[in-house]
Amino acid sequence: MNTSIGSFFKFIGLISLAIVSTVLYLVNDVQSTAEKLDETQNNRYQTRIVADMLRQSSDDLTRLARQYVVTGNEKYKKEYNSVVYIRDGEYATPKNYHNIYWDLLEPLRSKSHPLQKKVPFEQIIEELPFDKYELSKLKKAKKNSDELVNIEIEAFSAMAGLFKDKNGDYTIHGSVDQKKAIELLHSDDYLKAKQNIMLPIDEFLEHLEQRTLNDVKQDQEKLDALKVKIYALSSLLVFILLLSFFLIKKKIIDPIKSLSVVIDGFRQKKDVKKKIYYDDEIGYMTEVFFKMKEDIDEDMKLIGENKRDMEEYLKLVDQNIITSSTDLNGRITYVSDAFSNISGYKKEELLGKKHSIVKHPDMKKEIYEEMWKSLLEDRKWEGEIKNKRKDGSYYWVKATIYPNYDNIGKKVGYTAIRVDITSKKQVDELLEDSKIREQKIQKYIELIDKNIITSSTDINGNITYVSEAFANISGYSKEELIGETHRLVKHEDNDPSIYESMWETISNNRVWHGIVKNKKKDGGFYWVDATIYPTFDDNGEKTGYTAIRLDITDKKKVESLLITDSLTDIYNRRYFNEMFPKAINIAKRDRKYLSLAIIDIDYFKQYNDKYGHQEGDEALTKVAQSIKNSLQRASDMCFRLGGEEFSVVFGSLDPKEAFEFADKIRENVENLKIEHSSGVNSFISVSVGIATVKIVDGIDEDTIYKKADNLLYKAKKLGRNRVEAEL
Repeated sequence: MNTSIGSFFKFIGLISLAIVSTVLYLVNDVQSTAEKLDETQNNRYQTRIVADMLRQSSDDLTRLARQYVVTGNEKYKKEYNSVVYIRDGEYATPKNYHNIYWDLLEPLRSKSHPLQKKVPFEQIIEELPFDKYELSKLKKAKKNSDELVNIEIEAFSAMAGLFKDKNGDYTIHGSVDQKKAIELLHSDDYLKAKQNIMLPIDEFLEHLEQRTLNDVKQDQEKLDALKVKIYALSSLLVFILLLSFFLIKKKIIDPIKSLSVVIDGFRQKKDVKKKIYYDDEIGYMTEVFFKMKEDIDEDMKLIGENKRDMEEYLKLVDQNIITSSTDLNGRITYVSDAFSNISGYKKEELLGKKHSIVKHPDMKKEIYEEMWKSLLEDRKWEGEIKNKRKDGSYYWVKATIYPNYDNIGKKVGYTAIRVDITSKKQVDELLEDSKIREQKIQKYIELIDKNIITSSTDINGNITYVSEAFANISGYSKEELIGETHRLVKHEDNDPSIYESMWETISNNRVWHGIVKNKKKDGGFYWVDATIYPTFDDNGEKTGYTAIRLDITDKKKVESLLITDSLTDIYNRRYFNEMFPKAINIAKRDRKYLSLAIIDIDYFKQYNDKYGHQEGDEALTKVAQSIKNSLQRASDMCFRLGGEEFSVVFGSLDPKEAFEFADKIRENVENLKIEHSSGVNSFISVSVGIATVKIVDGIDEDTIYKKADNLLYKAKKLGRNRVEAEL
């Protein structure tokens, strides 16, 4: 795996910080070394001044002593003593005393060299950084100066007429002996004593010169070495910055430009190729984009398939179902071929008009008022309507009218689905007319027998009569039906509560009306809108029951197609959007928990890539049926939300029970043993996010859906083939 961008910048940052820190440290060291070099050079200068002062002081004393004995001028003796007093700190030291001083005459001497503070020469020496060797030489010179001073004292005494006794004390008085004084100060003994002073000073100066020169040289070499290091590190830092710019361009700018071109090409619907430069954050972002593109392509394919299915459904609806749509003002915007055929009007004659064009004068005003009241309150309306054809004849329809909404939930109009019940109404009219002659009744009975799905039973439910239409639609002959109960055509999909309600109603001598799904002899099914009422003999004794049924199979098929996923044969996303809010309202009313499980097949894209879309469709169908077969209650519902994503909506006692149910769904899918070598294990598996909530005010479908979706994401992140819930 390539270095991530974050790690790369951390590495570059740490290296740069280390270099900058080192450079700053070296700059500080350079500054310290430069200060030390200045101090060393200053000490060298100061020690040379002191050395010069020491040598100059000795030379001044010799010169002034000789001038005094030669000239006898007391001025030189006074200056001689001043040199001694300045050296010993009894007199103040003149400014720049080490320069030319005694060679100048007064008052120029005092003006050029004003007096400063008194500082003994020994103190000056102690304050300067002389080493032991240098101090020893200075001490030796001072010690040897005593012999020279003794000679100078003897010469000065001769100038005063004082001479030594046998003990060496100046107790003998005599005449001034200038000649002797001069001879003493120019004698070999004096010169030898002078040499004994200057030789240590010379050695001192030579050693001092070499030592301070070495100190300066060492500091300068260290300073030069530090400068070389700083230059090298600075060059390295510049190189790293240039390298960083190159790598940023290569690892970030170029991949981002490439991804931008790909995104722009995708936006323009061009064929774009997958190209990943490096396995880093931008590479991951590119991988995610292409995964999103693949999902979008898959969804577009599914949309295309659904579009074709929908076009077929709409064609079937248009040809067989009496449907129409209007705007909010009731003006017709769409009519089916079936509507046009039954009304006798062309589509062009109906579009833009109101349904009053087919309104029959027999219809009561109150029916339409009730209908519009329901629709304006956004409720569905159902009822029977008598309409007028273009030729003036009439027809009856059983109508279901409901509001239409756009994508943002705004009501835009109404749609009506109708079933032709003209024959049924004609029969009803005939039954109501008790004065019809028997032959006419027989004619109508024959009409009923051929066209109306009717049957009669005894008091125990055994069939005593079936119409030809009943035999035709069920696939059984009349002989096979007579003597049996209606359990022969009972379909297992019907809720048992339907039959309980039906028997309770007719047992109490009331008419029952409802929609029932029946099973044909060949295993197929058909839907009927049934009306069942009790029958009585002339004495008023109940003898059985009669049922009149209307075939609404086409209508139910269209309704089923609109809410059923064409591939997996379970409910689709559209029906989920309709039923989920209703489930929330029911749970809120009953004060029970409601659970939403969102289910996603793990790594299904890899399955499609490896086995092909046909195998992928079969796998989707098997997983959908496994989920459907896992449902436990009649109220439980499963949906295909799109692609490989499903959902289950169900009521539960508590979150723990819901979790166990969801995990059972996951386990059942895994037990299908559908091979998937690139999945979580060797078989197809699913990840599940389940949100279980007790509905209170403020909780809506979006809140629950987002919670379940986030838990699904968590299940995927934690390894897939698992259920995540908030327990």
